[in-house]
Amino acid sequence: MQTLKKVVVAVPVYKKNPENAFFANCTKILNNYDFCLIAPKSLDMSKYEELLKAKNKEYSIKRFNDKYFKDVKSYSKFCLKSKLYKAFRNYEYMFLLQEDGFVFKDELEYWCNKGFDYIGAPLFEGYENSDENSPMIEFSGNGGVSLRKISSFIEALEKEERHSINPVRILSDFIFQNRFKSYKTEFQRLKNRVNEDVIITQYLRTKRGLKPAPNKEAIFFSFEVQPERLYRLTEGVLPFACHAYRKYNPEFWKQFIPEENFLA
Repeated sequence: MQTLKKVVVAVPVYKKNPENAFFANCTKILNNYDFCLIAPKSLDMSKYEELLKAKNKEYSIKRFNDKYFKDVKSYSKFCLKSKLYKAFRNYEYMFLLQEDGFVFKDELEYWCNKGFDYIGAPLFEGYENSDENSPMIEFSGNGGVSLRKISSFIEALEKEERHSINPVRILSDFIFQNRFKSYKTEFQRLKNRVNEDVIITQYLRTKRGLKPAPNKEAIFFSFEVQPERLYRLTEGVLPFACHAYRKYNPEFWKQFIPEENFLA
């Protein structure tokens, strides 16, 4: 049996020019881990390769169909396809780190050893429109900076994919449930309306047994919306990483993140 590697740092990219400050941060803090760029097939990667070679950082590139990188919705659907995780099936975990993320300290192996299927920054009811009185969503986790257990995602998503093309289900739906209305499964309908991280933490948790980290743990993993509130909840302890710091309360983050990261 093949021995799995522990974790890969996977960075989705879609622009021709890399964000230099982002790569300076993540290649420095996470230098000891395998590093992979997830990119559309047509993207010119020369500037990314030049940057990483200049940092003496070993890396790999995995390319996928351009259609998965067209917009936020197409990328969200891509993160709910088993083919993404199968491309990394020689690892136990994928640390998915988007270019609007920032890593404060090397705790990656620590979080892998927690054994959760998924961890992301806590979210609040109302999401980006939440306020100080908004309750935290149970088992939430933003996907922009997230840790994912490869085998668990492959198992859960393959079950959904097999269910979606099951001819018995389709015939049953056709006969008993208003013909064309229910050709799509609940999972397929959700993908058209809801972001992947909500589907992971709500639908796949309840229907497929995926185990996301509870919020009492996740607050130390990453912040996204309402970072100042989360910082109070951790009693002044910075998380392992954060996401969308230029979008959500950048003035708060400027005391912890270098100025050059805000110039992108």
